[in-house]
Amino acid sequence: MHSQLSILTKHRKLLLSFIDDLTNEQLCEIPYGFNNNIIWNLGHLLVTQQLLSYGLTNQPFKISSKIIDKYRKGSEAFDHISEDEVTLIKEQFVALLSEFEIDLQASKFQNFKMYTTSMGLELSTIDESIDFMMYHEGIHFGIIVSLKKLITKK
Repeated sequence: MHSQLSILTKHRKLLLSFIDDLTNEQLCEIPYGFNNNIIWNLGHLLVTQQLLSYGLTNQPFKISSKIIDKYRKGSEAFDHISEDEVTLIKEQFVALLSEFEIDLQASKFQNFKMYTTSMGLELSTIDESIDFMMYHEGIHFGIIVSLKKLITKK
């Protein structure tokens, strides 16, 4: 396994266990001062991984376009998400990394379209994209920790 994918998989499992005690209502709560919630952050991480790998190499996505549109950068969080959608996001959160690893080993990400992130970082290979995903996941993990503290403090 690509070492970073191993770390990313462990990170995502840890994140899921960190929020396992939260209700659907808590996962969807948008605290004062924030413009998103925990489930939006999970969905956003799921979508970003798909966009920065499959999207930048013209490969078919492993998730629906509805989910991509709902959780991509610049999208709005909703204060109610169905339990079915929450379950889908949680199930795909780790599972799609396994599929990504298989596709990576099959060299499906060769024709990479260079992309400049909002931070000005240029990604020109799938390895650079994975490096950025690691950084991006860390940022959102911190946001999720803050969100959980706020919603469970009541």
